[in-house]
Amino acid sequence: MAVPAPSREQEISRTEVLAFCELILTDSGMHLALAHVHRLLEHGVSMRRIYAELMTPAARELGAGWDSDRWDFSQVSHGLLVLQSLLQDLSAEWRAGHHEAPDARRILLMPVPGSQHTFGLLMIAELFRLEGWSVWAEPVPSVREVVELVRNRWFDVVGFSIGTQAQANSARSAILLVRKQSSNRRVKVMVGGPAIHADPSLGKWLYADMIAGDGTTAVAVAEQLAAESRQLLPEPN
Repeated sequence: MAVPAPSREQEISRTEVLAFCELILTDSGMHLALAHVHRLLEHGVSMRRIYAELMTPAARELGAGWDSDRWDFSQVSHGLLVLQSLLQDLSAEWRAGHHEAPDARRILLMPVPGSQHTFGLLMIAELFRLEGWSVWAEPVPSVREVVELVRNRWFDVVGFSIGTQAQANSARSAILLVRKQSSNRRVKVMVGGPAIHADPSLGKWLYADMIAGDGTTAVAVAEQLAAESRQLLPEPN
C-alpha cells in the first residue's frame, strides 16, 4: 500500500494522514511506515513536519476512529504501538548524527506522577530535541522523585501532561512543589494533554506559565520564556 508523498511545499493533507493510518494498521505497519517516512524525507519534507503534520494527526485520527467505531480497540492499540515504535526509531536515527550543545535549554517532560506516558508527550519531547533542547522525558513515578529531580538538576521548563480532569489536583500540588523546590528559582511550567485540550482555562488554575497546544507552538513559547528567565539568572552549571 503506497501513501502519496507531498512535495517540500505541500501541506500533508487529512486524506494522506488517513491513508497513513490504514497503512500502520496492517500487519507490516512498522516496516511500511518507516519506508514511507524515509520517502517523505527524500522528497524534502522535514522531520518537524513529519512529526507535526503526519504522526501527531495520525494519533488523533486513531482516537477519533475508535470513538466512531471505524476501528476497534485492538486495531487502535496496534496502530499506536506502531507510531510509538516509529517515533523511537526515528529519534534514534536523528540523535546518532547530532550532539547536544553545552548551553542547550533544558526541559523536563512527564505525565502527572502515577499516570502513564502518552504518545503526544513523547512527540513533543522529540520536537524540543529537534530544536536543540536537552530533554529529560524518563518516567518519574512519584511527586517526591519529581522534587528530587528538580532540586538536583537545572531545568528551564518543566512540562506536565494531564490526561483527565481527575488528575488536576495532583498536578496542581506537583507544580507548586516544583516551583518551591526547583534549583532554578524562575523555572517555567508548561501543561498539556487531553484534560487541558478539553478545558484550556485549567492552565491558570494550575499556575502554569504556558499551555502546550501543537508542538511547534509549544517550543516557540518555551524558547521565549526560557530566554526571559535566563536574562535574570546566572547560566546553569
